[in-house]
Amino acid sequence: MTSGHSFGARYYEASLGRFLCPDWSEFPEPVPYANLTNPQSLNLYSYVLNNPVSRLDPDGHTAADTSSDLARWAPMDESMTMESLFGDEFGFDALASIDAHHAERDALLAAIAGIPMSVRENVGDSVADSDTPDADDKKGGFHEEGGLWGTNDAGVGVVQRAKPGPYANPDKTDKAEINLWNFKDPDHAQITSVSGSWHVHTKGVGESGRFFIKGPSDKDEHNRIGAITFVVGASSGKVYFYDGSQVLHTTSLKNFLGGGQ
Repeated sequence: MTSGHSFGARYYEASLGRFLCPDWSEFPEPVPYANLTNPQSLNLYSYVLNNPVSRLDPDGHTAADTSSDLARWAPMDESMTMESLFGDEFGFDALASIDAHHAERDALLAAIAGIPMSVRENVGDSVADSDTPDADDKKGGFHEEGGLWGTNDAGVGVVQRAKPGPYANPDKTDKAEINLWNFKDPDHAQITSVSGSWHVHTKGVGESGRFFIKGPSDKDEHNRIGAITFVVGASSGKVYFYDGSQVLHTTSLKNFLGGGQ
């Protein structure tokens, strides 16, 4: 029993790009189906002379590379594709999925690279402020900070810090909160088009040793505002970019504050 693909005369293993046994002929020959003027034909395990882009193997023995040979083996019209002929036997669906994933990741990294330094500076300040005592959080490290960025009516870039979230002790509650629309400075130039948002998950540890999750939690959906959303783990020193269901990208806070992705 083999996992290879049958080409008639022998089996081919796509993951190796090779046949599983050497080429053979009905009547013994030193090098079956070889063309001594083409060194590629001397490899008895290779598929279509190591040129699968322009050739096909109709029987497991020979490489068909002329239009007439190809037409006799697999007549095609304009609507036919390799996938329509073979299904997903060679992983076309998987390759397309990988390509799409890479394109999405490249787009995300480009968007992250475009986050202005003014935003990054405010993110750094919000991490420091989260660990600083305030009127509600007497020790510091037990309240969230965050904000939004985007543009105003004039198309000018604006960063708006939110008021600190309420004191939250992980010994007494399973969530810390912040309202990102509750701006510290409501008279500041208003955002009319939001590009993204962030908030800080606190680093405080309760007396029992409990602490809040470092990355996005299932309760962070309401803080997903704008095209780019991320959580900063104050204790982990990491930035977690996320959508509604998963973390898409993680980088160090130091790298992010320095302008990196």
